[in-house]
Amino acid sequence: MKVSLASPVYNESEKITEFVHRAVQSLKNISENIELVLVDDCSSDDTVDKVKSLLKQYPFIKLIRLTKNSGQHIATSIALQHTSGDLIFMMDSDLQINPESMKDMFDFSNLKESWDIISANRLTRSSSLRRQVGSKIISFLLQRIGKNKFKDIGSTFKLIKRKALDKMLANDILIQNLPILIMNLNFKIIEFPIDYNQIQNRKSHYRVTDLLSVITLALLNFSTGGSTLIILIITGVLFFFIGSTTIVGLILWGIINVSELPTNMLLFSTMLAIIGLQLILLSMVVFKLERLNKNLDFRKAINQRIEYEND
Repeated sequence: MKVSLASPVYNESEKITEFVHRAVQSLKNISENIELVLVDDCSSDDTVDKVKSLLKQYPFIKLIRLTKNSGQHIATSIALQHTSGDLIFMMDSDLQINPESMKDMFDFSNLKESWDIISANRLTRSSSLRRQVGSKIISFLLQRIGKNKFKDIGSTFKLIKRKALDKMLANDILIQNLPILIMNLNFKIIEFPIDYNQIQNRKSHYRVTDLLSVITLALLNFSTGGSTLIILIITGVLFFFIGSTTIVGLILWGIINVSELPTNMLLFSTMLAIIGLQLILLSMVVFKLERLNKNLDFRKAINQRIEYEND
C-alpha cells in the first residue's frame, strides 16, 4: 500500500524542515511505500531551497513550484493531482496540526467499516475574530447547499481514498475550492476529532477577496451564471409557464362552457410550452459546457504556473 501526503507550502522557511522530518516519520509508521508532494505557492523566502536540501535524503519527495501565488486551495489541488498513493493525506505544512496525527487518523480509519474521506474536526480554532466570522459564514452557506453535512468544513487535514480522489479530480466542477467540491459529491465522510496548535500573531494567507470568492461559488453552486445561461432559463421558464397555464385554462374553459376548444390557440400554447421546455433543457447543456470550459481554462492557466523542481 502506497501512502501519499499532499501539502501546500508558502513562506514556511522556519518550519518546513521540521515538518518534512516529522511527516516522513509519521508516514513510515503507516507504510514503507510513501511519497510527499509539496507545492510551493511562490514563496518569497528560502522555503524552496530548504526543501531542495532534503531531496537527497528523501528521494520520494516531489517538489513543485508555482510561478504565481495562487492560493491555498489551488496549491493543494495541484499537489493532489500529482499524488499516486492508494491513500492520500492532505495537510498544511505550518505545523498547526501535528504531522504525527496522520498515524492517529489512519488508525481511526481502520476502526470504520466504510468511508471515502476522513476529515479532521478541529477541537480548537484560531482566535482571530476575522477568521472565526469568515469560517462561520462559509460553514453556514455550505451546510445549506451541500449534500454532506459535517461540522468542520474548513479543515484542510484529511485522509482520502484513491477512488474518491480520482472522482474529485475527474469532476468538471472547478476544483480550486476543495470544500465546496467535497461537500457536493456523494462521499461518505467521517469526522476525526483533533487538537489544533494555535499560532499566535500569525498572519493569514487569505484575503477578503478569497472569502468573497468562496461565498459566491457556494451561492451559485459552482456556476458563474453567464448572461446567456440566465436568459435561456428565464425565457424557458416563462414560455413553459405561459404555454402550460394557457392549455390548462383552455381545457377548463371548454369543460365549463361545454364547447369546442379553440384549436389554433391550443396548438400555439402547446408549441409555446414545448419551446419553453426545450430552452430549459438547452440551458442545462449550456450550464454544463460553461463549467467545462471554465475548468479547462482554469487548468490551462494553472499548468502554465507549474515548475517541476525534481522528477
